[in-house]
Amino acid sequence: MDSSYFKILNFRIRFFYMLFAIVVGVFHSYLLRSYIEGDGIPYLDIGDLVFQGRWEALVNGIWSPLYAIVQGLFLFLFKPSYQMESTIVHFANFSIYMLSFLAFDFFLSQFIVSYKKNNLHSIKDNSYLLSEETLTLIGYSLFIWSSMNMLHTSRITPDVFVTAFIYLAFGILLRINSGSLNLANFIMLGVVLGLGYFTKEVFFLMAFIFLFAGFVSVYKSKAGLLKMIVALFTFVVISSPLIIALSKEKGYFTFGETGKLNYHWYINPNPCNYIHRGFPGCKKLVHPVREIYDEPRLIEYSYPLPVTYPLIHDPSYWSEGTTPYFDIKGQIIALVKNIRELFKLFLYDQNVLIVLFLILFFLQERKVEFFREARRKWLLFIPAVIPVLIYLLVHLESRYIGAFLVVFWLVLFSSVKLKYFSNVKRVTSLLAVVLVFSLNIMSVFSKDLEENYQAAKDEIIDWQIAEKLEKAGIKKRDKVAIIGNYYDHLYWARLLKVQIIAEIFDEPVYEFWAASDHVKSQVFKTLKQYGIKTVVTEKIPSYASNAKWENINGTSYYFYKLQ
Repeated sequence: MDSSYFKILNFRIRFFYMLFAIVVGVFHSYLLRSYIEGDGIPYLDIGDLVFQGRWEALVNGIWSPLYAIVQGLFLFLFKPSYQMESTIVHFANFSIYMLSFLAFDFFLSQFIVSYKKNNLHSIKDNSYLLSEETLTLIGYSLFIWSSMNMLHTSRITPDVFVTAFIYLAFGILLRINSGSLNLANFIMLGVVLGLGYFTKEVFFLMAFIFLFAGFVSVYKSKAGLLKMIVALFTFVVISSPLIIALSKEKGYFTFGETGKLNYHWYINPNPCNYIHRGFPGCKKLVHPVREIYDEPRLIEYSYPLPVTYPLIHDPSYWSEGTTPYFDIKGQIIALVKNIRELFKLFLYDQNVLIVLFLILFFLQERKVEFFREARRKWLLFIPAVIPVLIYLLVHLESRYIGAFLVVFWLVLFSSVKLKYFSNVKRVTSLLAVVLVFSLNIMSVFSKDLEENYQAAKDEIIDWQIAEKLEKAGIKKRDKVAIIGNYYDHLYWARLLKVQIIAEIFDEPVYEFWAASDHVKSQVFKTLKQYGIKTVVTEKIPSYASNAKWENINGTSYYFYKLQ
């Protein structure tokens, strides 16, 4: 096959997969356009505040700023109605997903260039690697599959955005490793790593893994080492403003509080859950929630910024004063749990990849050749594996490692080295077709749709709730209380731009509904003292009186106006 034909075929593959990525992305975005989970609300609130000139909202110990700015920009430009806001939010997500596709396209092009060089060496010993066309097909299929099944593009979180910077970083490393020591490549590496940190805190640690790999790849070149120092300097300059702002707010050096708090919550045996009472560590909280009524327990949590749900807007604010500590038993339990989760991801979600790879591996005559080929790709393998190991120590979810597993699988499939036999080539071609077809089918009918489609249908009522409450006289910035903690069902409050500042949650909910009218009136009187005008609940038990509670458009939601 001559080079001109490959260029035409490669263009056709790229064009087809760009169209396929668009179709699948639009399909998912449309079906899941009403799905807004609890973790997405802080990003939307931060974005709103930024475009209102409240720049201090960007300094948040948990939620990084860049994704929030992008969402805020889309909402600022379109100024959507209640009915359309979630659609615009998902359109922003779709745009980020396509940006990630372009980043992956850049990485894959660099990967194929590097791959061709290895392939030329392999021809000399009468063996071959998978063709460039086959690997290109597998690469694009892996990207779209991971986006829909591991990252879940419907999630209003920055995970898809993070993958764009991961793929760009891998692509730039490959370009540098190929001998392109242009200073612009090193500056761009620093910029990409810095922007990645602004997208998600954990990228601060990832950045040093990529920088280390870069230093090792050019250690024989004095000019290359000096330019890698420029990359490091660029990363430090870009990331410093956020680090300085966070450290100033917390009163100690920090590049973010997510890692510290996740360690505390997932590994320490008695973590301080700031909305519960009785835990030893919670007695040292700097900003504890206020218990304003005892039985049933009613908590209040006003916050310096006008946000939808203060408790989740910045958990590091409410957790300030807790001290994570090393616990060997908790560490072992967390490690075992995360290893099991990783095995589950491989055995259940990636079994097609495992089976087809193993068939190719056992078709290889000399297995040691596979490991030699894989070792040549250390520049990809090490930065892809180390972040997964870091997540294993604390908490692992598929959306955290989707991009790393795409690179991992590309390394494995590109390292298979087979002999030139017609039967082997036929089998290899058949396996590649099965793999690509399976990944593409799983991209269309994804886990994202399977897990979130029903939730998206249920959340269509959020804008109806917001409209009803607005017609009832509830205004923007009004203070609201809730009965029952429905973390993933508070988007109506975000639409209405009210502030939830008090709630009764968990067991005390049953105490409230079973209480006498006198106790309920005392609870309502207490809420009024804090400027709360409305109480909202998702459901009223059959044994409780719903007098004076107004149903919202035939849904399970009710509201009670405090006169």
